[in-house]
Amino acid sequence: MYPKTILPSALLCALMCPACSEDGYGDPGDRTVPPRPVGTVELSWSIDGRTEAAACEALQAEAFEVLIFDERFFVLEHEAPCADFVTRLDLFVDDYIARTTLVDPRDFLVTPRVVEDYFQIEEGALTRLSIDFPSAAAEPVTDAGAGAPLPDAGLGDSGAELLP
Repeated sequence: MYPKTILPSALLCALMCPACSEDGYGDPGDRTVPPRPVGTVELSWSIDGRTEAAACEALQAEAFEVLIFDERFFVLEHEAPCADFVTRLDLFVDDYIARTTLVDPRDFLVTPRVVEDYFQIEEGALTRLSIDFPSAAAEPVTDAGAGAPLPDAGLGDSGAELLP
């Protein structure tokens, strides 16, 4: 089928191919990528200025919830016990926006969401954000509103936007 001189040449090339493909970088697993710089955000909260566990109990709030966004993209969700009144998160250096609330044991909102303006994380630095929640409970969702986004859902008129 093939001339007898091509077959040995093709076999020799196939055997030598791995040696010829060296790109000078070595094994890709040997290359190190420098770590991205990080900073820390400290989120502290209160309920009408109070930071006692009784304030959480009065609202039946079990946890503090924060959603972090970067340029309209979801980055992370974090929960901490309500009675802690402070939590810290390490984030890559960048600008972010946070949406926070207090939730009950079933993970339902017990306070309206608070949207923080953009905050910046700098390398090795501590950024502090303080949130004061109202002691009035969030509006309950009724069956009449089922299927409609909540007022804090961040959807614009078109429904295409993630954040305001």
